Amino acid sequence: MPKNTVLLIVDKSSQVTSLNSWIDAVEGQDSHLSVLVAAMAQPIPTTAYGAIPYGGIVVTEEWQRAVKEDAEELSEKVSQIEAAFLDAGISADVRGCHCELPLLADEVADAASVSDFAAIPEGHGLDPAMHSRVVSSLLFQSPIALALHTTDPMAVLKPKKVFVAWKPGLPASRAVHAALPQLQQAEEVVVGIFDPDMRAAQDGEEPGADVATWLSRQGCTVTVEQLPSGGKNISECIDAHAKQLAADAIVMGAYGHSKWHERIFGGTTHMIIKQAGTPVIMAH
Repeated sequence: MPKNTVLLIVDKSSQVTSLNSWIDAVEGQDSHLSVLVAAMAQPIPTTAYGAIPYGGIVVTEEWQRAVKEDAEELSEKVSQIEAAFLDAGISADVRGCHCELPLLADEVADAASVSDFAAIPEGHGLDPAMHSRVVSSLLFQSPIALALHTTDPMAVLKPKKVFVAWKPGLPASRAVHAALPQLQQAEEVVVGIFDPDMRAAQDGEEPGADVATWLSRQGCTVTVEQLPSGGKNISECIDAHAKQLAADAIVMGAYGHSKWHERIFGGTTHMIIKQAGTPVIMAH
């Protein structure tokens, strides 16, 4: 039987127990867990002496010890996670990534290129800079969907009710395509579009009807809702309506505006990443 590969990214400081819910979720399922454990290498502090090109550069012993300790901690954490997977008897693999922050995105993208779905589990241990780099890599450098706020892995692996926050355009379309396996398993899919512009050149005369029709052809049970924002931020509306529906997960496109625009001026994606209360499946 085919196995879907689920990529999880955690820091070397994370607890092995933070993966227990994912182990439980894939037991007995046609899924393979692939875990990337990240450890940030400290930038090389150097001291130059003499005159270039005749002088030399000295790397401090303190830095060398710190790098060695980080590598040992990473190796130990990889071994602990491998042991937990072996005890559980699930299909899984674990690898470590010891690199400087700018190189982390490429490591994550490489792992995502041979996976079907990615998630950052609760208790991941990633600091804000690492978390931002991982999210950016998975959204902009990978072909798969990213799940965030996954307190319950089954909510994103096999949801019963899904709220699709639809907005015509490539990001939302890619999110729906990437999350199609989850949508096909759901008992109910609600496509919602906030403050639709019902002109033919904008959202169309029946906003959301086209994607709902396509999802119906894929075997999904779909309803469409055209919703007013009431002047609130769309991120608040998405989160509130998902809770009202008791949806297991939200599917939405990420960064309809540029990443830098949203970081400076705020935006739906930026706010959802920071504070959504419902698990979110995103793609750009």
